[in-house]
Amino acid sequence: MLARKPVAAIAILLVFIIIYHQVFLADYAYLDEIHQLWNNKDGSNFVMFASQGRWLTGVLINKLFSAVSSIQELKYLRIFSFSGWILTTFSIYLVLSKWASRQLIDYKTVLLLTLYTIVSAPVAIFIGWASCLELFIAVLSGLLSGTLLFNSLCGQTGYTRVSNLVLFGSLGLGTISLFFYQNAFGIFLLPFLFHYVKEATIKPSKIVWIGIFYYLAIYLVYYFLFKYSLQSDQLVASDRTGISMDIPGKLSFFFSWPLPSAFTLNYLYETNTLAPQILAPGLMLLWAASLFSRYKARGFVHVLLFIAIIIALLLLIYLPSMISKENFASYRTLFPLQLAVFWLMMNQAAYFIKYSRAKQLIYSAFATLLFILGFYNYNFQFVIPLKKEYKDINRYMENNKTLAVKDSVHFIRADKKIFVSLYSIRSTGDEFGNPSTTRDWVPEPLIRQMITEKTGNRLKAEKIKVIQFSNKEEFEKYKIAAPSPASVIDMNSIISRQ
Repeated sequence: MLARKPVAAIAILLVFIIIYHQVFLADYAYLDEIHQLWNNKDGSNFVMFASQGRWLTGVLINKLFSAVSSIQELKYLRIFSFSGWILTTFSIYLVLSKWASRQLIDYKTVLLLTLYTIVSAPVAIFIGWASCLELFIAVLSGLLSGTLLFNSLCGQTGYTRVSNLVLFGSLGLGTISLFFYQNAFGIFLLPFLFHYVKEATIKPSKIVWIGIFYYLAIYLVYYFLFKYSLQSDQLVASDRTGISMDIPGKLSFFFSWPLPSAFTLNYLYETNTLAPQILAPGLMLLWAASLFSRYKARGFVHVLLFIAIIIALLLLIYLPSMISKENFASYRTLFPLQLAVFWLMMNQAAYFIKYSRAKQLIYSAFATLLFILGFYNYNFQFVIPLKKEYKDINRYMENNKTLAVKDSVHFIRADKKIFVSLYSIRSTGDEFGNPSTTRDWVPEPLIRQMITEKTGNRLKAEKIKVIQFSNKEEFEKYKIAAPSPASVIDMNSIISRQ
């Protein structure tokens, strides 16, 4: 196992560099990035995150965004995230390898899970979107929190003892994870899920119950600390922190988007296509059927309850989104859930593929497919269109230097589907395949930031009024005021020029 570590480290680094090489080259400002860059000195970045229960993220984002001053320099923040994810992925590999030595997980599955971490859609967003640069810390802290407790519990028989050092260490790491990004903390339960599935019993063992209890206890401690932080900083909690009591509605939400998304194995799709209606349910049914086949000797009811408990554990992994009022399953919330579901599927595949030669070929083919999808998702679904969008508007600003001396600019936002029509890609949520200039909070800081960079005069840029329109039709109705053509920025027209 020790001899494998240097090889694994080199392989992880190479895959990261091949897939994410654009992180060193691409200039763009995606959505929140431009708002956080333009307002990087006024403390609003801290307030935004602290009010959402992400106090540590507020401190980090406030500090790092205040250290950059141009759109080109945003790449340094993405490189920070890129470097952090290399460290986090290798840590995941080491933890998984430790579990493999205890026969909790197959080593070939360790390699696939490590690769899946690198190529997964959430990690592509965490690296490509500087506003998510804190996620690797949240994931790593949550993983170490759960691993610390799990390793202490493993091997114990009879009366269970856990040292105060372990308890406080796990609590501290868990609280850090939650104060960076709540959904990342679900990775805490990963070893306990592995342990439960390996036992394949209806009744979870004491180790699993202790893990669940302590997991929930950390949330409780975090909740009181969050309330204290609001009072200390004299902030009002964001509406996004509201708690929902609509259990049927939240379960419907979970089974309609987060869980199906986790079962599609990194394939990006739009919600109105056949993929969520056929691919995801098909894979979910295939996984359930494989469990009935594998454990048929134990009886139908046994397997049904076994599946129900696994689903319950997945619900707990996704707990922050299950208790919040907001029903929005962005990819950035899904990493722990996707990793857990991916392992559940690979665990079943490892059982049914008996012959080592066949297993080697299938795993190699699947690893290649994951790599191709990961490369395509990050580069073609995300970075390249955004880089082109920024290059286009930057060129337009260069060719229309009078914009810098105007008192007002009329901005027609890009159509959300324009990348879809131009590049034949998919638009997924607010993360993949969408132009940055489609959102209403982007035009004002973008134009002011670009004028500041081109003229060096921030005071002048601050005074420019940006009047925006969602589409050309809305602008045409406004033209009664007859704005000068030189002051109009039509993003659809600018982006469409080849």
